Amino acid sequence: MSRLTTPSVQVGRIRVLKEANPSPPSISGPVVYWMFRDERSSDNWALIHAVDLANRSGAPVAVLFNLFHRFLGAHARQLGFMVRGLRELRRNLDSMGIPFFLLRILDHLIGWTGRIATEIDWEGLIAEVSREGADVPEVDWCEPGETAAREVLLGSKNGFLTKRLKNYYNERNDPLKTKSLSGLSPYLQFGQISTQHCALEARAFRKACTQPQYDSLQGAWVWARKTLMDHALDKREHIYTKEQLEQAKTADPLWNASQLEMVHMGKMHGFMRQAWIGYFNPTSLSRHQYWIGSLLLFLPIRPLFCTPSGMYWAKKILEWTKGPEEALSIAIYLNDKYEIDGRDPNGYVGCMWSVCGVHDQGWKERPVFGRYQEEEAREHHESNSERSKNI
Repeated sequence: MSRLTTPSVQVGRIRVLKEANPSPPSISGPVVYWMFRDERSSDNWALIHAVDLANRSGAPVAVLFNLFHRFLGAHARQLGFMVRGLRELRRNLDSMGIPFFLLRILDHLIGWTGRIATEIDWEGLIAEVSREGADVPEVDWCEPGETAAREVLLGSKNGFLTKRLKNYYNERNDPLKTKSLSGLSPYLQFGQISTQHCALEARAFRKACTQPQYDSLQGAWVWARKTLMDHALDKREHIYTKEQLEQAKTADPLWNASQLEMVHMGKMHGFMRQAWIGYFNPTSLSRHQYWIGSLLLFLPIRPLFCTPSGMYWAKKILEWTKGPEEALSIAIYLNDKYEIDGRDPNGYVGCMWSVCGVHDQGWKERPVFGRYQEEEAREHHESNSERSKNI
């Protein structure tokens, strides 16, 4: 039996392909984990399940890996990385008391007709795959294996989360600063590290990325704060109080309808709350984005790099109040008071996006809004007239 003890796996993670026939009492065999995707000893739900079955039945457990010949046209670069990782995996499994078998099938799947040798000539195997796929040789900058994968994620010297994450936002698109990216994709590809493990470890770092000013103008980008304050005293066509806005007493029937829907139904239609108008602004895109965007315009769902209309309801509050601080305060007040999903992080982000330009960029300078994108939903007014009447 394995020296590894572990709780059972959640039932939702298990899918039975074929029920096994009951064996006679005199016949017993090991639990075999046929490894393929997850080439690791830790954070491996299939291995955990195999060990659990073995421990509960009193049977031994073994791991079998089938090394296909040039699987999917792999070359030395991919095969060498994988085999070197398997060599480390073998050592890790040995320390857990779990034997590892390597099966090699060159042309087609054959039955398991006898014992498989546990002794593996790793150096010879690495030399073989390097020779067969020599037209794309191995690289030496990326060390394979579970240990290296954990070091890339959480290492004390140069781990992505521990050391390099702070540079990711500003440097991720700079091809000269490759260290600003995680570098985890080779390990994820060969299952040498768990995606779930990466996500859970990243979640533990969220505290360093929180925004304490989530409901304040101080939580906006510097450019947004500056342009909003530069235009805070611009003349407004209408100025409404919080009470007038709450009671939907504005000169805009479309906005009034949206506000009354929120007050009476507890949910504003998503188009008015966070709408995207599908006109395309090629001047704001790169040539590559323009080409992709031109194709996506034919899809029923517009891409996020179509020029955003933004949140019509909240942006009009910015236009109709004395300044951005008051607009943000009123938007959050109304959203939290009437929406079923109010008082939620998504709601605060929505209001900050609408009023303060979070997740947005600078646009052409204009009154009141400054460089922030103004809402353009007038073209939809007539099409929504019936909606206004019904509400």
